[in-house]
Amino acid sequence: MEIRIEGATFAYDSGVHVLEDVNLVVGSGRLVGLIGPNGSGKSTLLRLVSGTLRAERGRIRLGSDDVRTLGRRAMARRLAMVAQNPPIGFEFSVWDVVAMGRTPYLGRFGRESREDRRAIREAMELADVAVLGDRSIREISGGERQRVFLALALAQTPRILLLDEPTTHLDLGHQVRFLSIVRERVAQGATVLVAIHDLTLAGQAVDEVALIDRGRVQAVGDPERVLTAKNLRNTFGVSVHTGRDPVTGDAFIVPRMEFPGR
Repeated sequence: MEIRIEGATFAYDSGVHVLEDVNLVVGSGRLVGLIGPNGSGKSTLLRLVSGTLRAERGRIRLGSDDVRTLGRRAMARRLAMVAQNPPIGFEFSVWDVVAMGRTPYLGRFGRESREDRRAIREAMELADVAVLGDRSIREISGGERQRVFLALALAQTPRILLLDEPTTHLDLGHQVRFLSIVRERVAQGATVLVAIHDLTLAGQAVDEVALIDRGRVQAVGDPERVLTAKNLRNTFGVSVHTGRDPVTGDAFIVPRMEFPGR
């Protein structure tokens, strides 16, 4: 299912525009990475697509539907979002948290079916949290919580997946596993929009990159075309070295750091 963002503009209560005339298309079955400095508008854009914020101007469509016309259940059957540092204000078990992903599909009496329980178990196994099922969500580590919320999103079986800095709290092994799971979903037809800071991971995992700075999309395209030394210097204010791994051919990006005394 395609995501189409047309002229999206948004300001918080201060009146300062966080996003200004943003246009972006995420094709069906594609993985697009949002990169840019802190405060550039990446998280806000994801929240506009998810429907939790409403654009001041412009339009956002999921397939042929405007997000403003979709009810909560209809939206939840199309789209799932893994937010950055989601609030933990309850004492539910990990199983119960992941089971929330099935809420859009529950019948009149809210009972889980055999299919619901199968989807929950599969999502927990994929996200490597099956052994945590009986633990309280408030007692586990930040990285484990991030994987639990990925499992919740997977249990929702969405056609669109929004991810806001999903690898921030994860160790290297789980970063790779997380993105491998996402790529598997893309291969199965899911559409994914992810905000990510690790540019090397982004260059390896995504189909396209959208570079956002000062609330506007500055460049969109293949990682090799967008993640250039010039673009990154102009956006982040640092010099980088870009190249390709001689064994895998994957792109890598290394900042050129100079420290006193070294």
